Amino acid sequence: MAYGDSPQSVVKEVKVKKKVPKGSHRMPDGKIMKDSAMKKKKQSPLKLDLKEGTFTRMAKDKGYGSNVQKFAKDIMKFKDKGSLPNGQKITKLMVKKANFVVVSKNWDK
Repeated sequence: MAYGDSPQSVVKEVKVKKKVPKGSHRMPDGKIMKDSAMKKKKQSPLKLDLKEGTFTRMAKDKGYGSNVQKFAKDIMKFKDKGSLPNGQKITKLMVKKANFVVVSKNWDK
């Protein structure tokens, strides 16, 4: 084609995309595949942080209900004695957790 000649008409093939039926998906190459044909990944067991909420559970078990701050203050007050007023033993880990609760109360929200 020389300069100034009229361009030839170019016909492009237009692919009509089929609607993807429910329970299927479109593959990268354009094919439609049923979801049930996909390999299932093995699901790992539910990962929980078993240490989350332990201080609250401890407060409930010791008879403080949901009043975690009071429980923490009592632990800090009686840590040198070694036991709470109700006779429960105070461990080093309880003191660490109680200290964290007391300090975190003053954090900005």
